[in-house]
Amino acid sequence: MNITIMPGRLYGQIPAIPSKSHAHRALICAALLSSTHIKVKLDRVSADIEATAECLRNMGATITRYC
Repeated sequence: MNITIMPGRLYGQIPAIPSKSHAHRALICAALLSSTHIKVKLDRVSADIEATAECLRNMGATITRYC
């Protein structure tokens, strides 16, 4: 499959699969974008996902968790 990504402002929502590996990847990929505010909707979060989120916060990402 070939995908072309055009420059421009991105917006929308991506439903995350409730998996630790997917949650880590989603947080890291979102944090790589410039001027990103990440709203995380998770009922339960493990200590390692919280550690990843805290690391990304320390690198400048804004991450807000809500239920």
